[in-house]
Amino acid sequence: MHEMARDSRFDDLNRRVAAIEGLATTSGGAAPRENWLRRNAFWFPILTPLITVGLLIVGLVSGLFNSAFDSRISTKLNETNGPNLRIQQLSTDLASANGEIKAIRELWQEQLKKTGELNPREFKDALLQTANTLKAASALKISAPDILPSIQKNLLAADSRAPGYWGAVSQFLTYRSEQQAPFVIRYLPSILAESCNTQVPSVFTPPGQTLKEPAPVQLEHCVFDIGRDIPPYWVTLKAVDYGVGAFQFHKCLVRYGGGPIPADVFKVLTLATFDECVFAFSFDAPPPQKGEQISRALLASTATTVKGLAK
Repeated sequence: MHEMARDSRFDDLNRRVAAIEGLATTSGGAAPRENWLRRNAFWFPILTPLITVGLLIVGLVSGLFNSAFDSRISTKLNETNGPNLRIQQLSTDLASANGEIKAIRELWQEQLKKTGELNPREFKDALLQTANTLKAASALKISAPDILPSIQKNLLAADSRAPGYWGAVSQFLTYRSEQQAPFVIRYLPSILAESCNTQVPSVFTPPGQTLKEPAPVQLEHCVFDIGRDIPPYWVTLKAVDYGVGAFQFHKCLVRYGGGPIPADVFKVLTLATFDECVFAFSFDAPPPQKGEQISRALLASTATTVKGLAK
């Protein structure tokens, strides 16, 4: 029998197989470990439907809860005393109130027009009514500039001792100044009292120099109470030598309740210029002599800039 010829092409393959077998024997014969995903892959087809069903159940329960919650809120809102009905009632009440205010404004506007048409004799007997009409027109922000000259003329011609005269004068001064200075009445006294801008010039004169006419004391967006003492720095050492315009009030609120006027305040008023100011005067009885002088000076003026009160 002839021996089969040996093929050398498989020598390398045999060596590689033998090396692998030797490596397996050295490692104790343990097979390579598979990863976690491959070992547990059979669970995924089972768990996926369960998780999906669970999410659907949670979504359904959540939807039912929200629906029930919304239903309860809607029921509460629409109850007899619920917020929705209360808001609707409030809106209706506001609309009704606005309509009533409009009607009231129209009545007082008509009354103001009639007051401006009174002749001097009729006006004398209607001083109390005139004061009330002007007070209401001021509170309701009724604008009627055409009637101001006739009321002013009648007040200047009326007897200052007549009942109701000074109440009518104080209300007229307030109302007219509000019409002439809308900026002040719109924003005072809420912000202007806190944003008063004061510029006080220095009266110091260097040695060897002649004292020149000092710059005026300027006050803007201020509340000035005639019945109270003013800060000392407003009246400088040379105030008595100043001319008219030494104190300039611009867009200020000037209050006066008819009481005594301090001497330093009266001095400022005799030297002051008031530009676009509101004179909030409120008194019924005759004021003291200084207050009467101030009131008459304002009553006689017609411009929005008033110079040198109570001269």
